[in-house]
Amino acid sequence: MAIIGALACGVPVLSTPVGIAPYALGGIDGCLSSPFDVSIWSAVARRHLNAPDPRVPGAARAETLSAAATAERVIEAYRAVLAEQ
Repeated sequence: MAIIGALACGVPVLSTPVGIAPYALGGIDGCLSSPFDVSIWSAVARRHLNAPDPRVPGAARAETLSAAATAERVIEAYRAVLAEQ
């Protein structure tokens, strides 16, 4: 949940590749889902710490993980299962 909230606010996120992190952070410039490596992580973080506007374009990705979007996918999955019966 912390990753989703941070992305929704445009906050850069660095995470090890666990849970939803690879999906949530993949392809978002300024975010990283990678095994911990000081040189890699510090290089990504430094870009944002030194930037006049450190925000990242993460709101759209966060929206795909919202409660409403998740509920809609669950409903569609149930409908698909029922349609097969």
